[in-house]
Amino acid sequence: MKKLLLLLPALLILLAGCPGTPPDQPPQQNITITHVNVSQFTVTMETETIITGENVIVINNTQNETNTTANRSIPDYTFNPNQTLAVYFINVSYIKDWSPNASNERQGEAILLKKGDADILIDAGPKERAVYLVNFLREKGVDDIDLLVSTHARPENYGGMDTLLDHIDVEMFLWTGYDGGDSAYAAAVQKAKSESRKSMESKYLQNISINGINILVINPRDGDARFKSIDNDGIVLKITDRNFSLMTTGDIAYGAQTLIANAPDYSPACNVLQIPNSGLGTGSSQIDVFLVKVKPQSAIITGSHFDPANERYSLTERLKLRNITYYTNFQNKSTNVVKIVTDGYTYSILTS
Repeated sequence: MKKLLLLLPALLILLAGCPGTPPDQPPQQNITITHVNVSQFTVTMETETIITGENVIVINNTQNETNTTANRSIPDYTFNPNQTLAVYFINVSYIKDWSPNASNERQGEAILLKKGDADILIDAGPKERAVYLVNFLREKGVDDIDLLVSTHARPENYGGMDTLLDHIDVEMFLWTGYDGGDSAYAAAVQKAKSESRKSMESKYLQNISINGINILVINPRDGDARFKSIDNDGIVLKITDRNFSLMTTGDIAYGAQTLIANAPDYSPACNVLQIPNSGLGTGSSQIDVFLVKVKPQSAIITGSHFDPANERYSLTERLKLRNITYYTNFQNKSTNVVKIVTDGYTYSILTS
């Protein structure tokens, strides 16, 4: 009996679980984590953009600027360039009809870069998904956007801007200066220009630095060097943070790809390449030249599962042949997010 009494506390501990041990958690589903070393890439840091109070200083941009709301008070970010950078490729696609002949296709693009409380948003998705985008940003702690980039005049890229501007303050706004005759886009741009503290038309090799994130405009070119095309004159960015680099491509096709691949005044090489679901013009051999010059380790395919013409197959086969690991921010027809986390020297890619 004494032995039983002595063993009873230990038995109770085993039944209740060890003190301080959390209860079992259900396993996470559909999570992929890839760790990649980027130490072989060397990046020269640029001067930091300074945002304090009502003063905004942007590096290498002296033209096509407006400042219509100089007296407006907007929260500033805390400068700490050694923080971790997170990049979210948000699935904001909206497809009503999934039949092969669907005409209301809305692939959707929205990319969030977050480093501390500095937030950068590239495109705002279609209007049908604007509320989802705003809620997503709020969940990630975005209280204001330090830089909003509108890459080009496609409704699946700019449609959510109106709702976004109603709910979240924007400090700086960047666009190409070309509305393509789209009155809805012109109105959205005008609202962004009037409600942001500073608006800018993109300039070739224009550089903006925010909290150690360096953003270089590598498309479109200026003046007569432009294509006069909504897609090929879309904003393409090379984004670097310490030794990590990312290129976002908008909807550029063959001509712009060739210029980027053969540019003599910067290196297009990057660790991660973002590719829209349309596939950078997968039917062209030029994409092979583009991939050779950009030489990414990883690719993120964004948009939606909608691919009635099977365009994506050609692209993914090319990526496989070059041993470029690729990820998508869609899984069948559900909403997903691909996330990159980097300390500037290694990066991880998570899909969920």
